[in-house]
Amino acid sequence: MNHHTHLLEGTYNELLVTLSFLIAITAAYASFGLANRVKISRAKFIQFWLISGAFTLGIGIWSMHFIAMLAFHLPVDVSYNLWFVLLSILGAITGCYIGLYLIHKQKKNMKALIIAGSFMGAGIVFMHYSGMVAMQPIMILYNPFLVFLSILIAVAASNTALWLGFYSRLNEGELTVFAKLICSTIMGIAIAGMHYTGMQAASFSGVSISEQSNGYVLNPVYLSAVIIFFIVCLFTAVFFTIFMDRRVQKQEVLKWAFFESAPDAILLIDEKRHILSLNYAAETLFSLKASEVIGSDVVKLLPFYRFSSLQEGRTEHSLFITNKEVTVEVTVMAVAIEETVEHMLYIRNMTQEREAEKTLIEAKDRYENLFYSSPLAIMVHREEEVVSVNDAMIQLLGATEGQLAGKSLYNFFSSEQVPDIKKGLKAVKDRKPAPKPQLTQLKMFNALGKELFLEVTSTLIQINGKTLFQTVARDITEQKKAQESLQYMAFHDMLTDLPNRSMFSNIVEKSIDLAAASGKKLYFLFLDLDRFKQVNDTFGHYAGDQLMLQVVERMKSCLRNQDVLSRFGGDEFLVLLHDRTDEEVKKICQSINECLSTPFVLLSRDVYLGVSIGVSLFPKDGKSLEVLVRHADLAMYEVKKQGRNHYLFYQKEMQVHTTRRMRIEDGLRKAFELDEMELHYQPKVNIQTGHIVGVEALIRWTHAEMGVISPGEFIPIAEETGVIVTLTKWVLRKACYQNKYWQLQGLPPLKMSVNISSVDFGTTDFVDYVLDVLHEVELEPGYLELEITESVTMKYVEQTIEKLQILKDAGVFISIDDFGSGYSSFSYIQKLPIHTLKIDRSFIKDLDPNTTEVSIVRAIITLAKSLQLSVVAEGVEEVEQVELLHKEKCDEVQGYYFSKPISAEEFYRKFHKIEEKMEFVH
Repeated sequence: MNHHTHLLEGTYNELLVTLSFLIAITAAYASFGLANRVKISRAKFIQFWLISGAFTLGIGIWSMHFIAMLAFHLPVDVSYNLWFVLLSILGAITGCYIGLYLIHKQKKNMKALIIAGSFMGAGIVFMHYSGMVAMQPIMILYNPFLVFLSILIAVAASNTALWLGFYSRLNEGELTVFAKLICSTIMGIAIAGMHYTGMQAASFSGVSISEQSNGYVLNPVYLSAVIIFFIVCLFTAVFFTIFMDRRVQKQEVLKWAFFESAPDAILLIDEKRHILSLNYAAETLFSLKASEVIGSDVVKLLPFYRFSSLQEGRTEHSLFITNKEVTVEVTVMAVAIEETVEHMLYIRNMTQEREAEKTLIEAKDRYENLFYSSPLAIMVHREEEVVSVNDAMIQLLGATEGQLAGKSLYNFFSSEQVPDIKKGLKAVKDRKPAPKPQLTQLKMFNALGKELFLEVTSTLIQINGKTLFQTVARDITEQKKAQESLQYMAFHDMLTDLPNRSMFSNIVEKSIDLAAASGKKLYFLFLDLDRFKQVNDTFGHYAGDQLMLQVVERMKSCLRNQDVLSRFGGDEFLVLLHDRTDEEVKKICQSINECLSTPFVLLSRDVYLGVSIGVSLFPKDGKSLEVLVRHADLAMYEVKKQGRNHYLFYQKEMQVHTTRRMRIEDGLRKAFELDEMELHYQPKVNIQTGHIVGVEALIRWTHAEMGVISPGEFIPIAEETGVIVTLTKWVLRKACYQNKYWQLQGLPPLKMSVNISSVDFGTTDFVDYVLDVLHEVELEPGYLELEITESVTMKYVEQTIEKLQILKDAGVFISIDDFGSGYSSFSYIQKLPIHTLKIDRSFIKDLDPNTTEVSIVRAIITLAKSLQLSVVAEGVEEVEQVELLHKEKCDEVQGYYFSKPISAEEFYRKFHKIEEKMEFVH
């Protein structure tokens, strides 16, 4: 047969080319949706979705191919062999089906992907070239390289489609519309690229009419109708895919919302008991990640299913998770999904609940044991009705349990207490959720009529689902009596049974409020017993207590019942008087003075006392107890100054002395810091030689505001406050330094006399301090003389002798100051390790040859000489006194005749002038 051929040049219709691209993209989009259905489908529905996906993708690719063929225009009329057209359709669908089937059945790996992609690519290539063969009357020659390239493109496009649909991260969950469009566009370009590469590989030539095939043919019009039909099917598949996506997405959202938000562990397993998925609670319970067990047998997590089958229902098992025993309750439910059966295992951790139940049972047993064996009295009751009592409560109430059960607990309390008890129980019930025990003290009478005081605590308890009261009672009867006794003792004086200071304060505060409101007056009496301390020292404290009781009885006899007598402390008392006049108060004070002036009989002996009374008036003298007592105390001290055993009403002038005393006391503590203290020196002259042999250091204080303050005023205050110790140490050191300085300046060695008080002498470090100062100053001990009064030596006899002996042995001179004004006896003086007696100035000031003072002075000098002591006369102001003392052979004299106390500088300047005054003595 002769062939008459000629090459044909074709052109493309751009609109149809564009349409072919869109069809390729649409087919790819539908195939991705159907691929997801294949991936998640089970059993029979898998074949449905495989066939649907293969048909959709195959028809889409076929439609794209033949639209592209129609877009290619040749200069001859072209028709299509029907059988080859059908064969091309079958090839496309078959290739897609095999690819989807293999990718679904095989494990996810590259080998499976390449095999499936190769089959799908082969089907596409078969579809393309069988479709090319269907063209009539056309002869086609192919470029082998481009054909091979088109085959590679087909296989690559198929692999890309399958990878995007089943392997890529984009498809780990449901593909989004945007992701599907991207993947579909890539896939559409690949399919179109394969087609147009294959078309480029073909060369077309015409043949004669006699050589045309006589088989069944389709002209382009009919082919276009078929293509349109398939396009409609394709778009129907797309819309169906979108509808299924939304439905599945909604189902998945509902499923995962329940699945992941469940508080307990959930496992989803298939019919072969392989784990399909598990929620976060399951990961937490089993301490693992889902990826570690997905696909594994459920026995890996629940080993108790190794020898038992899954059955619907609820069972309880024990597990060991991370070496800890856990109790779980497993609920198995069968779930039908697309004609397959899966099992949902709802696993609840019951460990804490079972432990709580065990603890509850143990607690119940312990409670019953504690209830019946407790030493505390316990009652369980329903409001007032008694339910049960323990043995301790039976003993406390004096009745048997049978006599108490069902009875009202109010029977044991007075009717006045019942409302308070009911109120207390209601308060316990209203405290939610955990009532705090409240202690309440109640008075009751038990079945035997015995009065009891109880401390009770009520709480709510649950017994067999019922809310009851549990009341624990403690017998505090003895404690209550002891407390009342202590309460009484806290407000009363132990000895006299009078109100003490605390109770008196409470009474006065109320009285002041009432008096202020009514405008009435109140009188406060501050009483201090005279000579009571001497009685204590003489007869002992027991006798003193007996005397105190007699004193109180006498004072009570002078007062009315409404008057308040209180022991303030020691031998001091306070009296509060209501509704009295000044005259009545004076009579009461006189009456008390007279009562206490009458002798008391103590140990068969008469004892005499007195009382000093100070009176203050509310509101005139003060509006508070503190002020009124202070003012009455000031008035009492004025009485003592004036001779005791009397009374005085407070006057404002009395406050001046107290204020000055307080300012002096405060100033003493700051005087050394402010450098207000200085020493003056008064010389001592040897009356026989006329030379100065010593000086007495005398302290002087010039206050910044009050001016010069006399030592007679501030020294007693310093002794009372203890500041005297600091003051004496300052004087001692400064005097020693001054004496050493004079020696270095060329004055003859002198004895420096320093006065020492009883307070100084009573300190433990006094002797050491004196010796340390001498060592520090490098002054010979013989140039220091300590002057002490007779009261010092009488106060601590043994200790005084011991300390004086140490100082004397060290070389320090000791002098008894103001001798003759105290109470020391001549026999006592001879025991003291002293050097000098200093005659008190009271015997010198009126010294005259015709007075008795001369005899006293002579006796003192004679005594001193007999004891080998030197004698110093102080207070010498006249030359006649000097001459008389010289005649009586007194050793030294001191006084204004020679010099008043002067500063160190002035003493240094006048030293020799002072000695010159002895020249007038013959």
